Amino acid sequence: MNKSLSLIIISILILGCKDNSFDGWEKTDDGYYQKTIEPYKNYGKRINKTLYDTLNGTFEVFNKNGTINHRGEFKDGKIYGNLYEYDSNQKLKEYSFIWEDCGTCKDLPAAHYIMKYDSLGMQVDYSGKALIYWNFDNYKLNKNDSLEINVVLAKPPFFETELSVFEKNSNKELFVLPNPKNHNKIKIGFNSLGNKNLRIQYRLAQESSPYGMISTADIDNILVYE
Repeated sequence: MNKSLSLIIISILILGCKDNSFDGWEKTDDGYYQKTIEPYKNYGKRINKTLYDTLNGTFEVFNKNGTINHRGEFKDGKIYGNLYEYDSNQKLKEYSFIWEDCGTCKDLPAAHYIMKYDSLGMQVDYSGKALIYWNFDNYKLNKNDSLEINVVLAKPPFFETELSVFEKNSNKELFVLPNPKNHNKIKIGFNSLGNKNLRIQYRLAQESSPYGMISTADIDNILVYE
C-alpha cells in the first residue's frame, strides 16, 4: 500500500465523534452510513459504515466510475485488520493486515503483512509474517489447568490455512485448527509435569504451492506442576 493512498484512507477514516452524535452520518437499521464525494484524483466516492453506534466496522473506497478500489475494516475510527485492494478489472490485487501496534508509523497505518496476487488469485509476492501477534496467560501452570494462548493471524484470500501448536522437544502435536480466524483463543493441556517448550505454527498453502509458507513463534519454559 503506497504512502499517498495511505494518507487518503487515513483522512477518510479519522472522523470526529462525540456522544455518538455521528454528525453527517445516516442512521439505518444495521448501523450508520456516510456517503460523500472526495476530490482525490481517481478516488471519487466513499462509503463508510459503522456498526453498533461506534466507529468500528467496514469501509469501502470507490473509483469515480463506481468500481471498488479498496475494502477494509476500521476500529475506533482507524484502519485495522483486513484490507483489500482491487485492480481495474475488479480482481483482488493486494491483501494487507493492518495491526494496531504500528510502532513508529505515527498516524499512518502499519501493514504488518502484505500478499500480492495475479489476475487468477495466485500469489505473486508477499512481505511480513502472517502470524501477527501472540500472548499467553502464565509461565506457571497447574497440571489440571490449560494454557490459554491468544493468536492474531493475517488471512489472505485464496489460501488454505492451518494453526497448530507442537511440543518442540518431542515434536508432538498438541493442538490443530484448520482455517482459523483473524483472532483466536486456544487452550493447551498437558499430561506430564516439568518445563515445556512450545512452537506455534501457522501454515498457508495454495494449489500451486501445497506446502505453502509457515510462520512460527516459540513459547519456552512453561512450568507444569502438580
